[in-house]
Amino acid sequence: MIQFNSSQIERINHLFAKLSIQAMDNRWITVKPNGAHNKGRAVEIDDEGRIVKGMGGKFNGEKINKIGKQTRTPQSSTEKPENTSKSRELIEKIKKLTGNQLPDHILEDMENWSEERLNNRLVIYARNAQRRLSQSEITTQTSPKDNVEKNEITSILSQSNKKSYSIKNISAFVKSMKKQQNADFSNTSEKDAESFAKQILPVLNDRGRGRTQQGLNLISIINSKHRTAFNKSELGTSPESFISSGIIEKVPGTEKYRFTKAGNMIAREVKELSDQLNRRDNEKRAETKRRKAEKKALEKSKRTILNVPYAEKEIAKSFGARWDSYEKTWYLPKGKELPDGLKKYVVQDSLDYLERLDILYQRTKQ
Repeated sequence: MIQFNSSQIERINHLFAKLSIQAMDNRWITVKPNGAHNKGRAVEIDDEGRIVKGMGGKFNGEKINKIGKQTRTPQSSTEKPENTSKSRELIEKIKKLTGNQLPDHILEDMENWSEERLNNRLVIYARNAQRRLSQSEITTQTSPKDNVEKNEITSILSQSNKKSYSIKNISAFVKSMKKQQNADFSNTSEKDAESFAKQILPVLNDRGRGRTQQGLNLISIINSKHRTAFNKSELGTSPESFISSGIIEKVPGTEKYRFTKAGNMIAREVKELSDQLNRRDNEKRAETKRRKAEKKALEKSKRTILNVPYAEKEIAKSFGARWDSYEKTWYLPKGKELPDGLKKYVVQDSLDYLERLDILYQRTKQ
């Protein structure tokens, strides 16, 4: 192996730096494809990346990597998180039950939901579909297609752990607590209230956000921290269950209701647990987003950036070079061995002097 002294290495680095400057002279590149034929727009840029010619002169003097950056979205933001086959199956069932009428933003949110939450929402949509079919049977003759759909809905509801999410569950929980305490419900302790909240919260969450889901009215009332009274209509269709269970009581001399002492404790505990779950979900989403960003950054750091003149783009492509339309740069994907035909295009500060010497040698052969 040839040995180089320090002055020779310094000379190699000097020539390579000079070559890099020459390679960065004004050159033509292809920017993000557009138009009916998806063809790129050719522009000439200087050594600092400012546009000199092209694009009708509209962006002359501006840096190429700044053009349209405000309107572009990084590819990572459109990447869908990994889902299990079970989650995808549940989402497809929900789409079918709703006739593919759900807004896009709701479908996107569902991609981040757990299987448990998707299962709960599937049951809600199945109930809605069941009501819709029941109403249609009153006015029209049931078609074979409706019978098939009805059987599928029945199957979904029968597999929902045979749980009843009616308002009676709330009353049953409270009565169970009263029986265990064998005392007046107004004497409920903080510990009992917390225990009750942990049992009742899954029931309330599983009920969804439908107008007929009375359980979540309690959550909406709890979220209004500064309110001391509320109307009967806000308690759903069965306010008596809340009253008989001792959660609320009527405000004397009015038509409004308020929490009892025990109800206030339960409301506070449910609100606190609900906030904890929301924080946990937000932290989980943020962690997923962070990991994806790190993964993309790692993949970018492993690829080899190339400086390909516009006139030589087809040659570079034939050697495996690719064009990043968002970053507006040529690159060789990670894990690919750098072919001799692309060495003259390499722009990488981490090259050692032997690699730089090899690139200089390749350039002398042109």
